[in-house]
Amino acid sequence: MHDVARWGGGGFSEEGPLVLSRSRVTFACVAVWIVGAALLFSSLLQMQGYAAIINNAGTVRGGTQMAVKLELAGTQADNLEAHVDGLLSQLIADEEARPLKSSATREVVEGLHAVQAKWREVERGIAEVRAGAPGDALMRASQEHWDLADRAVRAAEARANGESRLMLLVSALLVLFTTALLVLRERDSMRRLRKTFLIDPLTGGSNLEGFYREASKAIAGAPPSTYLVVYTNVVHFRFINDSFGRAAGDELIVRLYGIYRSSCDGLCARADSDHFALLVKNDPAALERLCEKVDADLREAEDLHFTGTLSCNYGAYVADDPNVGVASMVSDAALVLKAGVKERGVAYYTEAFRAKLSGEMEIVQGMGDALARDEFLMYLQPQVDVRTGRLTGAECLCRWKSDKLGLLQPTAFIPALERSGLISDLDFHMLERVCRAYPLPLPGGEGAPLPISVNFSRPTVLQDGFVERFLEIVSRYDLPPEAIEVEVTEGAFMVDEAVVVRTLETLSAEGFRIAMDDFGSGFSSLNLLRRLPIHVLKLDKEFLCEGYETDRTQSILSDIVVMAQHLGIRTVCEGVETPEHVALLREIGCDTAQGFYYSRPLDLDAFRKKYLSQP
Repeated sequence: MHDVARWGGGGFSEEGPLVLSRSRVTFACVAVWIVGAALLFSSLLQMQGYAAIINNAGTVRGGTQMAVKLELAGTQADNLEAHVDGLLSQLIADEEARPLKSSATREVVEGLHAVQAKWREVERGIAEVRAGAPGDALMRASQEHWDLADRAVRAAEARANGESRLMLLVSALLVLFTTALLVLRERDSMRRLRKTFLIDPLTGGSNLEGFYREASKAIAGAPPSTYLVVYTNVVHFRFINDSFGRAAGDELIVRLYGIYRSSCDGLCARADSDHFALLVKNDPAALERLCEKVDADLREAEDLHFTGTLSCNYGAYVADDPNVGVASMVSDAALVLKAGVKERGVAYYTEAFRAKLSGEMEIVQGMGDALARDEFLMYLQPQVDVRTGRLTGAECLCRWKSDKLGLLQPTAFIPALERSGLISDLDFHMLERVCRAYPLPLPGGEGAPLPISVNFSRPTVLQDGFVERFLEIVSRYDLPPEAIEVEVTEGAFMVDEAVVVRTLETLSAEGFRIAMDDFGSGFSSLNLLRRLPIHVLKLDKEFLCEGYETDRTQSILSDIVVMAQHLGIRTVCEGVETPEHVALLREIGCDTAQGFYYSRPLDLDAFRKKYLSQP
């Protein structure tokens, strides 16, 4: 377990230096860019000023030489001399007005003052030449002025070059600084993205993607069959959410994660909703101990008010093939959790289960052809008045007579069709078979139609257009609403209860009777009785299984019947097989019975012959 011990049961640690938050980094980048833009703009203005200084200093130098030559040639250059004088004064004034003077600027200013002092000497020499003095002194002063002006120009150029290099250095530092900020921001973004991608927001531990990564490393570094990939769920988790609220459900998920993390010596990750993925040692005893510890810890959680109803199931897949990806292993573990046979809450993905899946695939693939060839047969099981023994209705049951697979009972193909989503086509096919079977007159009822109960699965009731399709089929055969009884199981309300309720209310308003099948097999029955337009309540056959003779079971049955009678609901008890069953139902006042005691399901011809051809 060295490869997985560092993962600490599924969580990721946040280590390393702290990085700036995204908002602070963004603000810093904007601030740096503003400062950089301001410096660049000021630098451009500065460079423009320096260029003007160099140009004007050159003009002073050249203008002085031109004025001296003209004066020596006998031509007075008063305008040129005035221009040089004014330009020189302006240069000095501009340089001295700078608020911040560097050593280079001070050198330029000193040079300009020296040039101005020499210019005064040149002006005096011009005046002397005009008075008739020889021009030797003026020529010397002019040459000295040229040298001083030339040094001033070079000082200005040196200053411009130096400050340009400084600005380039500052700009490079700003670019490096902003680049570093952007790198930090990118690292922060990647860290956040990694957390979002790999961490479950509710538990703070790993999510399924994180589990895939870490489990792949662990499995690849160990011999085959070292590990089990386990997929778990909470039994009736929806009941907890509906009854105690989503906050209670979230609290349970967080608590479960903590229990799994402390109890599991491998990896633990939340997959979704109430499902977890675990990687544990391939030891059935260890997995059994894990299950027992989880159940014990949940029972001891006194702050969870619903602990008495809690249990977890597990699907396990042996990681025996390194070529199979962890995602596929988790999928197979989830599949066996849902459809496999469990022992003490654990179902293993085995060759037998794989063969079962292959058989289901064959069933699903043959569904379309079977419908086209009319291989799905309608059987009817009578419903009998407990007190009089008279026929009051029948339930439509389905058998599949396949040329390839033989005669199949519903348990052999209904679950596969439900999981594949093809069950709706079969539901409507059987409704049409019932409609085609009429007329089926109720014996002694003066031609009244025999009510036939037709089962509809949860996916069928939830699909768009269910009511419209249902009504279209019934109206096509011109059947009255009292001929069809719409039967749904209690489990149909475990998902999108409001949608199912609205659908059944619509059918009830159209005159169809609504029957709830398997009443007592779930948790939400009483609440549904309050909300649903139920006309018939079918008691789950488990009530009449072994142990029905106990006072407690009989008391529950009696109370259900009495409650239904107060609500105006007819009761039907399924699974009636013995005279004792019938006697019990008479004693508690149940209205109708259905089961082998009266008749096995019959095909249409046998049903007509036995029940409809005699008084």
